[in-house]
Amino acid sequence: MVSYRGEPVAEIRPVGGAGSELARRLNVLEGLGMLVGGDDRQGELRPVARKPGALQRFLDERDD
Repeated sequence: MVSYRGEPVAEIRPVGGAGSELARRLNVLEGLGMLVGGDDRQGELRPVARKPGALQRFLDERDD
């Protein structure tokens, strides 16, 4: 569950199989160029921000 300020805003779960309605819709959006499929690479995640506290700085600026 993803929350914003303690309120649930999204649920993260696996996409259904290749024959699912959601998979069909995603394929349509990809075909229209509105969605770009990711690659299948899997590996260790690495930090994107170079300075510690980047998320907090972002949140502080956003709330101003």
